[in-house]
Amino acid sequence: MIRFKIIVLVAILVTWTGYGIHAVEQTHILAERHSSELYDQKCASCHGSNGLKAFAPIDGSDCNLTSVQNMVECYPKIDMHRLVSDCDDNCKWSTNDYIYDELLYTIGQNQYLEFCAGCHGDNGMQGAVIDGSHCPDLNSIEAIVKCYAGIGAHGSLFSKCNETCQWHTSRYIYETLLETLSTNDTVIKAEEVNNDNWTSCFIMNV
Repeated sequence: MIRFKIIVLVAILVTWTGYGIHAVEQTHILAERHSSELYDQKCASCHGSNGLKAFAPIDGSDCNLTSVQNMVECYPKIDMHRLVSDCDDNCKWSTNDYIYDELLYTIGQNQYLEFCAGCHGDNGMQGAVIDGSHCPDLNSIEAIVKCYAGIGAHGSLFSKCNETCQWHTSRYIYETLLETLSTNDTVIKAEEVNNDNWTSCFIMNV
């Protein structure tokens, strides 16, 4: 009888745990959908669905976009935002969360492909491999941004990539490329590099 009660109790706990996880996942999905809808309603007409509309691209020219906190604090400083008078604090946090998590991440990925892939490859493992040989500390976005400024070959890109560009390009490297890099793959790719690769890389970025 006691054993039966224990089995029933375990079954109930498993069911409740599973339900709880499912509920959290559903809440997260609904929150993301809500944030996306708020952005479409409040922001997309000026900034575009991808944040790159020519009229008002989300490019960091007016605000520091390296954190959601900075973005929320900057929001009221933009004159045009006064037209969106019905966006309260929750609205501002939700929309800026969406901009940071979704739009700026995608922009960072595109910037990597535009500014970096020519030397480092689409996956960071070709040519000038992102393996820490020039930047021993790749353990944070801040560290990657700091190292970016210290590499001479990046000099020609500074005029094309502002603070926001550097942050979200480095964020893409940190959150995606470094997660998928393996030591073996890095070594294999590095051995395939020859002088012609390096010459074409530098010519392209001058």
